[in-house]
Amino acid sequence: MGAPRPFAPPAGEDAPSRASLGLEEPNTVRHLPSHASHIGEEAPEKIAPCDLESGRWPQISTLFLVRQAWGQGIEDGVTMSGQFEFTMQASEKDCFGEMLAWQMHAAGIAPQSLDNRCLKFTDAKGTEAMGNKQEIGKLLANPGSYPVRVSYFPHPAFKFVRPERVPDIEVTRTHLKFVQDALAELDGNIDNVKHTHQRRTFERYLLYLEDHYYQTGDDLQDALEWEPLVQKYGPHMEGYFLLTKKTGPGLSKILRGEIDVLEYLFGG
Repeated sequence: MGAPRPFAPPAGEDAPSRASLGLEEPNTVRHLPSHASHIGEEAPEKIAPCDLESGRWPQISTLFLVRQAWGQGIEDGVTMSGQFEFTMQASEKDCFGEMLAWQMHAAGIAPQSLDNRCLKFTDAKGTEAMGNKQEIGKLLANPGSYPVRVSYFPHPAFKFVRPERVPDIEVTRTHLKFVQDALAELDGNIDNVKHTHQRRTFERYLLYLEDHYYQTGDDLQDALEWEPLVQKYGPHMEGYFLLTKKTGPGLSKILRGEIDVLEYLFGG
């Protein structure tokens, strides 16, 4: 797709739309007006944002989201980075809500995805307040705090993630850390894996890790071990590790064929 064709397109094939070529605004669609007297007479019609969100124009909504992902048709200043930082003067204190809303919009952070624990306030003297409503309120109420730097830099693995989903992501990171450590002990060499079926698993492990690195930028160096994770989020989380709390630390030995996984799990 996208390569020049060595021949003319088949008769009747539609050419790329002006919008897909970036020649029209992404929220513009062309319709036949009610007074049109013949085919081919068109006029632009603007689509309201509420129509895009409600799905009234699903084909336009999808195209818009695809172009937005490539940075086309978005407002100036919108980065979709998932993080932000700005400075607030004392005279702007009453506008904090509007300032925060714009920064969230520019970073592509939905309100339900904002993790308040990562929203940090730093006063003019370098004193920080984060994750504590009383401390933040005290800092903002002090005239000597300004200018205040407001920053939001969530962990790479938790960008655009709702706070209630963070424990589940932590579990995934812990399991990926088991895999990462095992591959490191095997020097990343498939020849160190004994059985054919486990070599296929080894290749999948490599793909899992590379996909995680690429999608999140998270190197897993601060991933929690399973016991601290259970202590942090509660005993109900131990159910995620009923088998892997034993096979995870011993994964490299299993792949080398030094121990049988079933005997390892259920042996005496």
